[in-house]
Amino acid sequence: MNIQKKRFSRTLGKVLRIAVILGVTYVLLSVIWAFPFANILFKPPEVPGGLPSLTMNGAEKIPAVWTAQDGVQVYILSVLSTAGPKPINLSAWWVFRDSSRSKPTVVFMAGNGGLNPFSYEDEISLLTGLGYNCLLLDQRGYGASKGELLTYGWYERGDFDAIVDTLVNRYGIDRNRLGLWGYSMGASNAVAIAAAHPEIKAVLLFAPWSAPIPMAVHYVWRSFSVPKFLLYLPVQAAIWYGCWRAGSEVLDPAEEAKKVRCPALVVHGDIDDIVPPKLTDKLYQSLAGPKELVLIPGAQHNDLFEVMGQERYLELMKIFFTTHLAN
Repeated sequence: MNIQKKRFSRTLGKVLRIAVILGVTYVLLSVIWAFPFANILFKPPEVPGGLPSLTMNGAEKIPAVWTAQDGVQVYILSVLSTAGPKPINLSAWWVFRDSSRSKPTVVFMAGNGGLNPFSYEDEISLLTGLGYNCLLLDQRGYGASKGELLTYGWYERGDFDAIVDTLVNRYGIDRNRLGLWGYSMGASNAVAIAAAHPEIKAVLLFAPWSAPIPMAVHYVWRSFSVPKFLLYLPVQAAIWYGCWRAGSEVLDPAEEAKKVRCPALVVHGDIDDIVPPKLTDKLYQSLAGPKELVLIPGAQHNDLFEVMGQERYLELMKIFFTTHLAN
């Protein structure tokens, strides 16, 4: 009996030592992997030829084309934002027909893949044709907009303040007739902005995300063949490190949505491979004001507009902003 007890004690001791070694190894690896993971999560992705933006190759010709085709005016803006640890300049295009004074204004913010102005001619033509002003914004870290790190709404709220103040002072827009239109990261940032600005009248959100840690784990998991449960600690460490570098905190768009009382329309695909539909639904359920959800069967993240079809997409945009922003 004593021999069996000794054997059991030795076996248990070995198991505990192995468990401690594995635990310490996991913690150390989590700390090590936090640095590259933070770059994945807090920096715009690096792609060959650079990310699409308002300053991408050939984009400088678009304003003249839009003016010739649609009779709109396009001003290229550089706006100083004092949000964040140091002032930065933001790049934007201000688009309007005839006069911008006292008209409704729609601000567009793109996703993590950047803003390709070649892709938005039809949307701009629709909105300016309805009598709205439009602003296309390269968010911090994209194109000519400065700022090294993404902050997912934390400093972007202050950037929006700088943009609106500039538009009011230069072009006489009505700050009480503002609508937001965002895609993916831009949609989630739009929620944080709307939460801080109760005067915003409508938000149109395509494939927004919520729940920062599960979202970040899923995003990192897509690049690594590692079970998701092993990613939670290194991703959490990466978020802590990224926030420390940026001097910011991470907002949960679902929590911010509880403060958004203006009408909201949320559109996403039911097989989204980048933003899990349950995270979009969590944000939708949290919205405090009038809301509508449009689920697109068979649509993933990057083919959402194609699966919807351009005609349906534009009609949806027209009805939403005409209903909630025109008057």
